[in-house]
Amino acid sequence: MVFVKKTKFEGNGFTFKLKNMETNERFALWDNTLKTYLKENTILTTLKGAQKIDKYISLTPEEKQRYTRKLSFKRDVIDLATGEEVQLDLPKTAEDALIDKISTIQVMGGNVNSFAFTVKKTGTKLNTKYSVDIAKSAVVAGNPAPASSTIVVQPNPIETKEVKTIPDFESVVNNPEVVANKVDDPKLTNDENKLIKSLKESPSFINYNEQMIRTIILDNLVNVLGYTSDNAEKRTSEIYSFCF
Repeated sequence: MVFVKKTKFEGNGFTFKLKNMETNERFALWDNTLKTYLKENTILTTLKGAQKIDKYISLTPEEKQRYTRKLSFKRDVIDLATGEEVQLDLPKTAEDALIDKISTIQVMGGNVNSFAFTVKKTGTKLNTKYSVDIAKSAVVAGNPAPASSTIVVQPNPIETKEVKTIPDFESVVNNPEVVANKVDDPKLTNDENKLIKSLKESPSFINYNEQMIRTIILDNLVNVLGYTSDNAEKRTSEIYSFCF
């Protein structure tokens, strides 16, 4: 199976679906002198003697100047652009971000297999940063799109006749009859007020903690309203303050 080059993470990023939930931890040392990776479980002669290369290897301060620890995680995924099965080699920051998104989907009662993710790389060298977002579409290349491929992180409705089901925020956006429960504030747009109303109509709203609410707001701003990630993060705190 082919590994996806990290150059694919640049620009608009690389969008994929998980083939399964398995992840394999990989460890290596980067030799800054020879400019090459030293693979896990091989032997390295150090000042403390011959040691197996793994995350428990003990290096002196001087050796740490030469050898840099590299921890990454291998995942089998499906490239949404081609439909091919490929492998990702994610650095720890990207793996942690992906796990956070997966956990959010599971907490909200979603099916992880129905979601796609986009991993992005920005910056270079010591300023390199990785991020993972829930993608807007989980349609694999060559396959017909489902009735609704837009992903909105929302919990499943409680099956009780007395309780309203959760409204589809995407359909709410263009409905002029929907107004916020609170008086509109100039700090919020009409769509942001609609988002608050859609969120508060969730029968499980009272059980959400702050992290859940902020995640739902952020994902809807990006995936439904089309905000950039940076702008969505800035607006999330403002919108959250109007939820109570």
